[in-house]
Amino acid sequence: SQPHLRLAFLFSCFTGLRISDLKELRWSNIIEEQTPQGELERYMQIRPVKLQNQTGKLLRVPLTDSACKVLEILQAEPNVSGKIFELLPSERNACNLLKLWGAKAGLQKEIHFHAARHSFATICLTSGMDIYTVSKLLGHSKISTTEIYIKIIDEKKRTEVQKLPVL
Repeated sequence: SQPHLRLAFLFSCFTGLRISDLKELRWSNIIEEQTPQGELERYMQIRPVKLQNQTGKLLRVPLTDSACKVLEILQAEPNVSGKIFELLPSERNACNLLKLWGAKAGLQKEIHFHAARHSFATICLTSGMDIYTVSKLLGHSKISTTEIYIKIIDEKKRTEVQKLPVL
C-alpha cells in the first residue's frame, strides 16, 4: 500500500484531486478521445465526493503526461475492484505515513494529503494559468476559494524580490 500512497500523492499533485476522490476514482472515469488534429487526449471525469451533495457537478479534468505516467504504472498491476487506487490505505494511515515521510526527509512542516492539492493549484498559478481555469480544475464553486492560492504566490513574490541585489 505504501507505493500506492506515493503514486496517489503524486497523482493528486498532477490533478488536484482530494484523497476522497482518489479512493473512488475508477478506470471507467479515465476517458481517451481523439482530438480533431488526430492526437490522443486523456481526461478524467468525476463527480467529486465533497461536492456530490452540494452541486453534484461533473468535473472534467485533462490529464497531464505526468498524471498519465502514474496511471500507466498502476495499469500494469492486477485490479479487482475497478478502482485505480484500490490499495490506498485509510485516510488516517495515509496521513500518518505522509507525516513520517516528511519528518524523515527533514521537512519543517508536517505534510498532509491536502498539500498535494495545494501544490497542484500553486503550480498551475505560478505557471501562468488564469485563476478562473484553476478554480474550475479544482471544482471550486466560488473563485474566492481559489484566491487563497494567489495570496500564497504574492507572499512568495515578495520574498523572492528581497533576494535582488541592492544598488
